[in-house]
Amino acid sequence: MVTRSVSERSRLRVLAVASEAGSAKAVVPVLACLGNRGVDLHALLPTEVLALANMALPEVGWGKVAAALHGQPVEEAVASRPDVILAGTTARASLERELVVHGRKHGIPTLSVVDERYGYRRRFADEGGHLEYLPDLVVVMDDGCSAAAVAEGIPAERLRVTGSPILSFLACHYADRRPDVEADLFRKLPGWKRVTFISETLARDNGSTPGEGGRLGPFLGFTEETVRRDLLTVLQEVGHPTILLERLHPSDDMHPMESQAGPLLIWRQLKGGDLWPLLMESDVVIGMRSMALLEAALLGRHVASYQPNLIGEDRCAAVCFGVAAALRTCAELKTWLMRSLSAASAQVERPKDLPFIRLDAAERAADLVLKLGKAR
Repeated sequence: MVTRSVSERSRLRVLAVASEAGSAKAVVPVLACLGNRGVDLHALLPTEVLALANMALPEVGWGKVAAALHGQPVEEAVASRPDVILAGTTARASLERELVVHGRKHGIPTLSVVDERYGYRRRFADEGGHLEYLPDLVVVMDDGCSAAAVAEGIPAERLRVTGSPILSFLACHYADRRPDVEADLFRKLPGWKRVTFISETLARDNGSTPGEGGRLGPFLGFTEETVRRDLLTVLQEVGHPTILLERLHPSDDMHPMESQAGPLLIWRQLKGGDLWPLLMESDVVIGMRSMALLEAALLGRHVASYQPNLIGEDRCAAVCFGVAAALRTCAELKTWLMRSLSAASAQVERPKDLPFIRLDAAERAADLVLKLGKAR
């Protein structure tokens, strides 16, 4: 079989694969830019991210270029014979990790977009700590992220600073839209406040008690379970009619539950669905370390990170940038909730001058993909 070079073909072929929701969201605006430039796209993404892509950038026509990721083997994924592989990042065995190795073996350049402020090495390292899954280029949000990645051992020559494609899209293009969220999530009880809790899988990933640990490190001093318990207790003490909607992490295998947690408190768990409209319909948003807190701040919500008994460094990006309250005790949580729920408006001023918000962030990342393809 004869393989033609990119220069001999009319269109560059790009394969994008990401198995985790956060990593997949990070590449959606980049894929949109590449599609607008006539690139032949083939993407394998989680179902919930395809829903986000269709909602936020419907003009791309995702049904023609993207499919749901469901355990496809490498051979099936590369059947499109890509010139460049746009790989997601994850700390576990995954198709994108296999594709980075495949690309290195077959001379196909690879690039990853990282929309996080810590844990760089674990995204690309094998169990022995070796950077077995490091792509040719790694796109990071800002200079601070680049410095943190170098400190974790990522070679500086592999790093490129572009801004955050997905957060820049959110701030520059999406934030002024009107949300389209299911009415029965919030509006059956007029006058009730709407609190969204961004859950994570900390008990699984970091352990539940001192001395324990998980695949992402040692016990943090708290879990989603202890935070949930404190939230339910404090909201009952506050006494304002409230719906607590807990947005489960996409990888959480917990079956969503619902209960009347008190005479003036309803607790519902939600799995899947569009996150951004949900955030926009919330009066306050509470989480622990999730990047969704930064997204909520960019949408102008009251935002707090509650990490009781935190052990070690605070790695919540929203706290680091000063756009979310840092709460450590139930008393602080109660004071913040009472003040935020009694605010005249659920809308607060959106943060400005954040170093990773660039109108051209997705275009800059797309430029790097094109450059890799043309150099092949």
